[in-house]
Amino acid sequence: DFSPIQDYESYISSPENKDLAGLGLTEELKPYTKLLIGQEQIVALPSIDRSNIPEVTVKWLQDYNIKSFIAAPVFFRNMPLGIIMLDFDTTREVFSQKEIDLLSTIANQSAIVVRQTKLFDETQKAKERADILRRIITNIRGSLDLNETFEILSRELVNIFKIERVLIIQFPDMQNYEEWYIRYDYLVSSNMPHSSNVQLDPKAGEYWSDVIFKKNKPIIIDNADEASISESLRYNLNVLGIKAITGIPIKLNKDVWGSLSICTSYPRHWTEDEISLLQTISDQVYLAIKQAELYSTTQQLADREATLRKIITTVRNTLDINEIGRGIVNEVGKIFKADRCFFRIYDRDSDRFLPVRIEYRPSDDVPSIIGEEFPEDEYAGFKECYKNGHLLIFPDTETSLKEPECDTTGIKALMENYNVKSNFGIPIFYEDQFLGVFVLHYTRNKVMLDENEITLLKSVADQAGIALRQAALFQETKDLADRLAKSLESERTIREILFEARQQKEHDQIFNYLLERLVDLFNVDRAIHLHFDKQRNLYVKNEMLKKQELQSILHQPLLLSEHTEELDPQDFAEIILINDVNSEIHNPQLKEYLKSRNIEAFLLYPTAKGLTAEEQEKVMSTTMLCSSTPRKWLQSEVDIFKLAVDTTSIVWFEINQRKITEETRSTFLATLTHDLRSPINAQQKALEAIITGKLGSSLNDFAEYLQD
Repeated sequence: DFSPIQDYESYISSPENKDLAGLGLTEELKPYTKLLIGQEQIVALPSIDRSNIPEVTVKWLQDYNIKSFIAAPVFFRNMPLGIIMLDFDTTREVFSQKEIDLLSTIANQSAIVVRQTKLFDETQKAKERADILRRIITNIRGSLDLNETFEILSRELVNIFKIERVLIIQFPDMQNYEEWYIRYDYLVSSNMPHSSNVQLDPKAGEYWSDVIFKKNKPIIIDNADEASISESLRYNLNVLGIKAITGIPIKLNKDVWGSLSICTSYPRHWTEDEISLLQTISDQVYLAIKQAELYSTTQQLADREATLRKIITTVRNTLDINEIGRGIVNEVGKIFKADRCFFRIYDRDSDRFLPVRIEYRPSDDVPSIIGEEFPEDEYAGFKECYKNGHLLIFPDTETSLKEPECDTTGIKALMENYNVKSNFGIPIFYEDQFLGVFVLHYTRNKVMLDENEITLLKSVADQAGIALRQAALFQETKDLADRLAKSLESERTIREILFEARQQKEHDQIFNYLLERLVDLFNVDRAIHLHFDKQRNLYVKNEMLKKQELQSILHQPLLLSEHTEELDPQDFAEIILINDVNSEIHNPQLKEYLKSRNIEAFLLYPTAKGLTAEEQEKVMSTTMLCSSTPRKWLQSEVDIFKLAVDTTSIVWFEINQRKITEETRSTFLATLTHDLRSPINAQQKALEAIITGKLGSSLNDFAEYLQD
């Protein structure tokens, strides 16, 4: 084929003649070009009227006022380069051999000149291409940061190809072509949206990979509206505002990394030289990527070791769970450049996660998640995944939450409220014991963590598990020591209560002393001793106030029997524990009475039992600790309270029994004395009368014996 005639390739002697500039190879001239090129002969026609030229050719020549012509092929070492053609607007008798030889010589010299020029042009282009590649290689290999490498590369490509966008796409799993993501999107035009702000069809990866990886061809699209491509790819190009795109694989042999694409927002023709240059650049990009990845991997390993050492140091320097959690989330959040990193501790007793208490945020612009309680019912599936050791990795939260197993309204709403674009949740275990989870959130951009980064997170989770377990063991040991100390203190307190109570003699003295000790021991506002009367009405028998400004309820009925069921233990060993009167007391009259007396939380424990009018054994008196604010009663407090009340009850029982015994003994002795002394006194008086002789002479004979 022949390229169109350029302006500099055509000469006319008169303006009256038509210029052939811009004219390509026509059907009328093909027979002569074949003769010229195919047989390497000079064609000379002194007169078109005296030749066997087809009519269509004659007409064409006449249109251009050509009456005769001579043409010579231009060859360089059997390589056709073109044709030199001389046209005349007059007929010739003949072209002389001298003219033919001269034109042949000119053609031969032209061949040398054209070849030299082409060689120079090719050399110049090769030099320019080498300079471009050298500059790109120098620049991209001068950086070991992958994002910086992509930034430098994109700027160079924009300058070289005069384009508006560079897309670098990665295929992490070549077994699944729908698993792809845009690793870098460089934009210089406001006519196109950024890929992070649109929803793309992952199925486009199948067509894309089939062409550039399987068929090993570049994707060349001059006009997306007219191109024969898959609908999924057409959709993606449309939402990205791309009209023209060329995609080249980034690979070496069978090792495929992804693809490099250059784009415009308008139709554009891509030349072979551009595609060839882009392929060469792509080969260098592969090497730069591998170099940067190798450095990144090495750096990550070093950072990983440093992070783990720092976390281990943090763990070993404290046994406080909050400090451990804070140290880990701060380090992990910084290393992974997360927008939010937080702990969720799992409570085995309730089988649920506790509210978020510890988090890392690089900026106050990121909303805090402290205190957030995820919807338990809808979070159950995620919780089971964590408990089974699975990681929850959502590089694109919006897409992931559309999956059936993740399709929960509450979780979607929570992710939207906190603007979570990517979510990475790592379970924390100690051996087989599930302890909790720490989570990374990215709210500005979608992020894909690679395998090495996930491995680092797992290692951090392992260290966190060890740290949390150590902290838990320390806390358990500390709690045990506290309980032992409290037990010793309680034992001392109980001994004191026992000793002092035994010094008292009356009921009120004993229980007033008990209430006084309980108020100080538990730091409560009020302690009262309650009795049930025969009709099961409840009234206050004894009371001790910490603050004198509190209103006393001594000797007042607390409530009538129909309102006191919640304060009437059914078993003598049962304790009634109320942490918050407002939420735990159901009887409205009782709740109103308690709140009117500033009683917001209380402990109540039976003190004595007896028989009712129906001869049924019932609790007859109780002791009650009252707090003016809601209070979480500890088990250790409950145990001490029960022990103190039981001890006092025993003392009262002993004293009461002793009183009963003393009264019985006194009654018995008085009765015995009366029953024995009365007859003896009578006999003694009778004998005294006999001895005096006043009773007659008949008994005088016995007086001597009676005196003996």
